[in-house]
Order: sequence, then C-alpha cells, then structure tokens
Amino acid sequence: MQPQKIFFDNDNKPSSEEIENHLEHPDCPLNKIIVSEKNEGNMEILKMFAHTAYSLPNHSCRGMSFVILSTAGQGKTYVVRQWAATIGIPFVFVQSDALADNHHLFNLIQKAFESTTPIIEQPADKYTVPPCIVFLDEIHALPNRVMDGLLNAMEYNDGKMKITVGKGLRSRSMEVDCREVCWVGATTEEGKLPGPFASRLETAIIWHPAGPEEICDIVNLQYPELSDEACWAVAKYRTVA
Repeated sequence: MQPQKIFFDNDNKPSSEEIENHLEHPDCPLNKIIVSEKNEGNMEILKMFAHTAYSLPNHSCRGMSFVILSTAGQGKTYVVRQWAATIGIPFVFVQSDALADNHHLFNLIQKAFESTTPIIEQPADKYTVPPCIVFLDEIHALPNRVMDGLLNAMEYNDGKMKITVGKGLRSRSMEVDCREVCWVGATTEEGKLPGPFASRLETAIIWHPAGPEEICDIVNLQYPELSDEACWAVAKYRTVA
C-alpha cells in the first residue's frame, strides 16, 4: 500500500471552530498574502477549500482543482504556494512549456515526495500519488503530447494517467493513479485555455491586480526597514512585477 501522511486520527479530529481559528491566525501562510478588497472573495474560496482539506485525515484536496487567472506579475504562484503551505501537503511547481512528456511530469511529482512518503511501485508499473497540489504554470502552453495524456488524469471519475516509457519493443506502459492530486492551472491567457481543461478546472479564480495601497503593504512586508513615506513612493511609481 502506498504510504501517505496522516495529520490526525479519529480521536483527534479538529473541530470546525479549531480549523477556523487556525485559518484566521496571523501565522497561517494564507494570511501572509496582501489581499485587496476585490480579492477578498477569492481568499474566501481558498480558505473554504483549506477548511475542507483540514477536516480530512490526509488533508486531501480532491475535487478542489481550479484555475487562477490574472495579468502577468500579480503573484499567482505565490498565492497557490501559500495555499499549499497552509494545507501542508506537497506542492509541485510545473513550468508547462518545459514539460517533455507525461513521464517527465510524473518524475517531478515523485521528487516532491522523496523526503516524506516516497511513491512506490505497486504492483509492477502501477503507482498511486498521495494527496498533493500540482501547479501548472501557464497551463495554456502545455505541449499537445502532454495535454492529451493529462485529460484522464484530471478527470474526477477516472484519475488515471497512462505513460509510455521507451520506444518499440523496449517500451513499457505505466499507470499512475492521480485521484488524490489537486490540479491547479495558472494562465494570463484565458482565451487560450482549451475547453477540456476548463471543464476539469471547474472553479475559476480571477485574481485582480494590486492597487497602490496593496503595493505599499507588499513593500513594507518585504522591506520593514523602509519608512511609510518610502513605501508609498515605491507604490506610486511601480506596479507588481
């Protein structure tokens, strides 16, 4: 059986109130994000997902796959990293246009588990991925050969990724159970997101650009030694990038 991290047993299940208190605590990674008024609804979605995951012993985010949309430089990756850190399961960053094939993708997923619960073969050429979050940056740029193999893996009622390794008589087939993978796509090109992916990433989070006040807060967070006047000066002349 594939090992996975278990956060609590039935005798120590956190109450809904305890989970809410944790998610509102200043040390919660999600609360390190500077959120504008326009993004407050998006943050509520992320906290709702996190609350659901926290109620499960393995913190699974199955069924929570989403796409995050924004212009370049608005911190999409940072937002998803903080969400993953809040939940406490592995985060797999994937630069979509750099993927060679689905075997390459599986190798990236395996690497994320090396120091915790390594993914083991069981039985021959079959693998099961424990709960994790796979972040496909600029998902619209996925090569077609990768895109085609991902559709079944991202399908809630299927979740199996078929991989062919090698060529000709020396080739072999692998099957990877991805039902516990939460797929997150990010793109600046909403119109280029293929329909089959859009249907699998059912929740769309439109992350709105930061205004001067948020930029000032971000600068202050990163450079606490600066005065308020200096932070406002930076916010006035710069955008998030």
